[in-house]
Amino acid sequence: MDRPVSPTDNITLINGLMQRFAKSGDAMEGLRWALPQVLSALNAEAGSLFLHRADESVLECVVCIGPVDITGLKVPQDGGLVGRAFTEGHSELVGDATSDGRHFRAADTASGFQTLSTATAPVHLASRHFGAIQAINRRTDDGIGNFRDTDMQLLETLAGSLALAMSNVELTQAAIDD
Repeated sequence: MDRPVSPTDNITLINGLMQRFAKSGDAMEGLRWALPQVLSALNAEAGSLFLHRADESVLECVVCIGPVDITGLKVPQDGGLVGRAFTEGHSELVGDATSDGRHFRAADTASGFQTLSTATAPVHLASRHFGAIQAINRRTDDGIGNFRDTDMQLLETLAGSLALAMSNVELTQAAIDD
């Protein structure tokens, strides 16, 4: 069950994420397993999940994989590339983050990590927007390259599965509260 996920094996990804969620009741438990699997399949140097904090109008990094830990970093909900994916509700490949005016450079400055290329997908289910997930710096034989459309499909699979799990948590909590 814990074999690495290949870019074409979305069923294994969804199954692993959902089984871990079902056992623990914690969507983040499934993500902590799935995100490293996806980043490995994408040859990504790093990746993060940002969740929306409506009370503060920010996106907060809650899971981070890579050489620099930015867990706890808060980005304005409409700021940066994750903010753009969150507010506009669509995925995006950015080949040169350094020249994109929406890139949240403060994170790179504070951490010393350089974001060159990104794949970012919103975590949403219908009209419910939870946040955004991002893969950073696709490794190639020649250094860092651009993510591809097939990479985005895998990241979107993870984002969609996570949104479904988080929606189930909300529905379950609402039923318990009633």
